[in-house]
Amino acid sequence: MSFNDFINLGEIWWWMIVLLNFFGYFLLRYGMTGDARLKAIIELMGSGLIVASFIAMVMLFGFLSLISLIVIFWIIITPTVEIAVRKINL
Repeated sequence: MSFNDFINLGEIWWWMIVLLNFFGYFLLRYGMTGDARLKAIIELMGSGLIVASFIAMVMLFGFLSLISLIVIFWIIITPTVEIAVRKINL
């Protein structure tokens, strides 16, 4: 098993799913903290995109890629989105 089997860096769909996850979490956090008029709908869209990205990762690339997406979500996406949402809300 190689590193490329764990994280499919050459696959454009793999990166699209990671971006979908990033965008979904951004919508979720913005809906939670922002001053948007339709906060509940924004939160619902964001959480739906997050769930869809996790399901798509398992269906297209397998369980190991799902674990890598969870690690990327936890270490990279979460702090990045938190900083971005905090700066937007200033």
